Amino acid sequence: MIKRLRFLVVWIALGFAIGAAAAPPGWREEQGHRWAALAVNAKGRTGFTRLEAKQCGVDFLNELEQDESLDGSGVALGDFDGDGRCDVYFCHLRGRNRLYRNLGGWKFKDVTEEAGVACEGQRSKGACFADVNSDGHLDLFVTAIGAREALVGGLRLFLGDGAGHFRETTGEAGVASNSGSHTLAFGDVNGDGWLDCYVANNRTEGRDEVLLGFSETLSGRRVFSRVAYDINNKVTLRVDFPMLAGRFMIPPALKDRFEINEKGEPGERGFPDALLLGDGYGKFRPVSWTAGDFLDEDGKPVTEAPHDLGLSATIRDFDGNGTPDIYVCNDFGSPDRMWLGDGKGGFRAAPRTALRNIPYSSMGVEIGDLDRDGNSDFFVVEMKPGTHAGRVQQMPQVRGSLRPPGMIEDRPQLMRNTLYWNRGDTTWSEIAHLAGIDASDWSWQPIFLDVDLDGYEDIFVCNGYARDMLDQDVITAANVHGTLLTPRQQRDLLATYPRLAPPKFAWRNRGDLTFEDKATEWGLDARDIAQGTAEADFDNDGDLDLVLNVYRGAPLFFRNGATAPRVAVRLKGLTGNPAGAGAKITLRGGAVPVQTREMFVGGRYLSGGDPQLCFAAGKGAGGMSIEVMWRGGAKSLVDGVLANRIYEISEPSR
Repeated sequence: MIKRLRFLVVWIALGFAIGAAAAPPGWREEQGHRWAALAVNAKGRTGFTRLEAKQCGVDFLNELEQDESLDGSGVALGDFDGDGRCDVYFCHLRGRNRLYRNLGGWKFKDVTEEAGVACEGQRSKGACFADVNSDGHLDLFVTAIGAREALVGGLRLFLGDGAGHFRETTGEAGVASNSGSHTLAFGDVNGDGWLDCYVANNRTEGRDEVLLGFSETLSGRRVFSRVAYDINNKVTLRVDFPMLAGRFMIPPALKDRFEINEKGEPGERGFPDALLLGDGYGKFRPVSWTAGDFLDEDGKPVTEAPHDLGLSATIRDFDGNGTPDIYVCNDFGSPDRMWLGDGKGGFRAAPRTALRNIPYSSMGVEIGDLDRDGNSDFFVVEMKPGTHAGRVQQMPQVRGSLRPPGMIEDRPQLMRNTLYWNRGDTTWSEIAHLAGIDASDWSWQPIFLDVDLDGYEDIFVCNGYARDMLDQDVITAANVHGTLLTPRQQRDLLATYPRLAPPKFAWRNRGDLTFEDKATEWGLDARDIAQGTAEADFDNDGDLDLVLNVYRGAPLFFRNGATAPRVAVRLKGLTGNPAGAGAKITLRGGAVPVQTREMFVGGRYLSGGDPQLCFAAGKGAGGMSIEVMWRGGAKSLVDGVLANRIYEISEPSR
């Protein structure tokens, strides 16, 4: 008994010591929560200030060969060492990933070597911080293009010790793969209290490394070929698809990777996505696609794993029933997937009429209550040019067509952004044209954040691409309209396309489901090509800043200069879900009567932000309250909430 008491005393003392070390100065403990004052800059302005990486002490450079891995790589944000400041981890497509510790004052220090998370020898795509072994310290997941030659890839897991060091546990955690993983999303999908992970997979090689087209064999016979190249333009793999009775055939060994498309030609399939159930101790178990956990629109078990070209996914409550759902953005002809969860680990495809259309090449998705009616709307970005000149110059891959009367379940794919307004009955109306946000060029990730702190979430979109492969002038000059090119000809043609570096997009939410362009006024119209982006409060003033991983360049930081009153919220969930993923946070009495947002982890294209939310406090001096509906069913209520404070709310014991 004495031994147990002694252990308990030591454990409590250690807990207080860790908490004291991690907490920024000024925390005040209250029943069920704590709060601290925010140092709001009264001399700032609504909008952002661009900070160059070098002035922040960040010397990371995403150096690449020309036209290598065009889809870019991401960034992960989180306080990995528990000092109360958000740190940043950049992924590199050919080289060392880099981890930077936040020193405060917008200064960072490279701590990659001592942390042990460089991931050398792999083509890293995405990353996300999350505590998956319930020890109170952030762990790190990293995704990569699959193994090719001597490179490693797939999915890797590093467990953090909270003191700045990580240990790889990929094999023992049960997450090792070679599936061309891209984006990670976390949530408690089965209600057991532990974080689970959804992995959006694409294919082993990068888009620029694999081409399909006609070629000739040594005998002079023309066949359809799949050819993979390295960065020196040398062929590393070639597979020929024979023709039998006038039809192309898929070799038996490649049935899972290729299929005959609507043109009668071989088309590449992606690796199936993975849903990994966590046990709270850093180990995961994959869910079978065909064991009855996934049902189609008719409620029948899925009979084959979807071989989509996945780019990103997010775990949020789309239908408002309190349980996590999954939305997956898929590239090209692969349709987007919306899986509505039952809260116990089962999922069913959204009804066919829930969404009347979907984008053709989805990159990223964001969800939020844009009109403050209590229902979750969501926005998916695509590739439509943002100017009239761009729309004339680019050749769309998909053109609209008239449909017969009564055809309402086919979900045509659109080559533009789509905004889905929630009707409140598990159906959504697509209103991107009405809202004025249907075009933002080659876009990767939208982020909802209330820039002007008026109570309505605004939109930032990260965009750009190394080569504008829809450029009509290049296609016409090369005389390739309707021409069947060889893979080599396609690769040579790629180098002639112009660089596509449009300004980033930022729209102010007017509160009536329409938006106005504010990119230039808010300082967000940078023309750097960037795919990975995420948000965090780097300077602890409560509002959210942005960071971008730039393609073939140095990263960008955007410091939020808002001066309006705000309330920042973090959650301290129970052991298995410390960030409180899936919890609904509602601020009452602020700039608008009710503001509700959901806490989430991961789900950005190749990236993951820091789980902190910012609400607009408005002009009220007090009288605000915060309500938290936790994923496990508990409820927290904080009254007497004041502006310019951060509140960390603890989940009640079950």
